[in-house]
Amino acid sequence: MLKFKPLMLEDVSRVRPYLQRASSRLCDSSVGGIFMWRDYFNTRYAIEGDRLFFNVTYPDGTEAFTVPFNADIALAAERLVGHCREIGVPPLICNVTSRGKKRLSDRFDIVNEATDRDWYDYLYRADDLVTFRGKRFNGQRNHINRFKKTYLNHKFVPITAGTLPIARAFLDELFAANPPEGSTGIEEARMVREVFDNYDTYGLLGGIIMVDDRPIALSAGEIIRDTLFVHIEKANTAFSGAYQMMVNSFAAHYGGGLRFINREEDVGDAGLRTSKLSYHPVCLLEKHLVEIAPQS
Repeated sequence: MLKFKPLMLEDVSRVRPYLQRASSRLCDSSVGGIFMWRDYFNTRYAIEGDRLFFNVTYPDGTEAFTVPFNADIALAAERLVGHCREIGVPPLICNVTSRGKKRLSDRFDIVNEATDRDWYDYLYRADDLVTFRGKRFNGQRNHINRFKKTYLNHKFVPITAGTLPIARAFLDELFAANPPEGSTGIEEARMVREVFDNYDTYGLLGGIIMVDDRPIALSAGEIIRDTLFVHIEKANTAFSGAYQMMVNSFAAHYGGGLRFINREEDVGDAGLRTSKLSYHPVCLLEKHLVEIAPQS
């Protein structure tokens, strides 16, 4: 039986090496994607040999196990199936990519499978967001050009120990003016604050856009192999073009030389979906919940 225990913030350093070797580009395979939502999904973890397993519970009570890290998915799934048989729960595996689902179906009988478009990740070519080259990005370039002409005294500042207080002050101002709503919104705001209160522990990369020495937008994320993951992206929309400027500045500062940028899900928000599609993703990364037939 696998021995799972609650995932705590102090486990970042223990878990990170496994995630750095993960083959998936899903945000659910990154420190930010996992730790920022660990309480919401009641995440627990187990390490056995060189393999890392996560156990999560969805808001509707469904219990599932993530694709094992640093392991052959089919071989590690056998271990999960055995564990589920021992504890008497259905062998449900979540955050399975389309390729991972194919590998599982080659080895096991899949009795049920589900996917939700709201939770697909938006994957972009890094160079597209760095340059906004071509007619399809006319809208983004126009917003950025107007921003630069309107706000002459602007700059992008990396988040460091010296600029962390500026980031925290910006979030205080933003959340006070726009209080988060709904369970996911409230949890996200809480965990965004946790990130900036424990910035060294999370080990993320961040940046702030300043206008006349006032913070008006920020982003934070991490790099795993050839992909930049954007976990946090906030802007004061009173400054027209702030989001487009933030997307481009963050990509240019941290994404140069990388292949992809993952800007994560739209969680079913219509406005967010329209916005993320307007940046022309190269693909949407599907996530599947797969139930494997119990083994005798």
